[in-house]
Amino acid sequence: MWQPLEYVREALGTLLAGEDVANNVMKVENRGAAASITTAATTTIKSGPGHVNSIRVAGGVLGAVTIYDNTAASGTVILPEVTPIQGQVLLENIEFSIGLTIVTAAASIISVSYR
Repeated sequence: MWQPLEYVREALGTLLAGEDVANNVMKVENRGAAASITTAATTTIKSGPGHVNSIRVAGGVLGAVTIYDNTAASGTVILPEVTPIQGQVLLENIEFSIGLTIVTAAASIISVSYR
């Protein structure tokens, strides 16, 4: 049944999930999990599809890093082998479909934020 616009405004007088009426914006949280790598290893961070918020290099012994869209060190390469520098952001806002695996050739300290 059709309702006049005034009725619709009245019905939406309550807050929607995430709505900040005072500032006229919808609030969205960037949720995720964190992981760190501190050794030379092949590390599967997540199995299944997901999203990389960021992968940062904090320091350590800087050696080659390769990132795969897989649950193993094979398949689709997201980031080909690169030797990073301290403080470098390797990836940001990237989707993966099979999994996220990071191979470090040295004891680089890598911080991963993902969901």
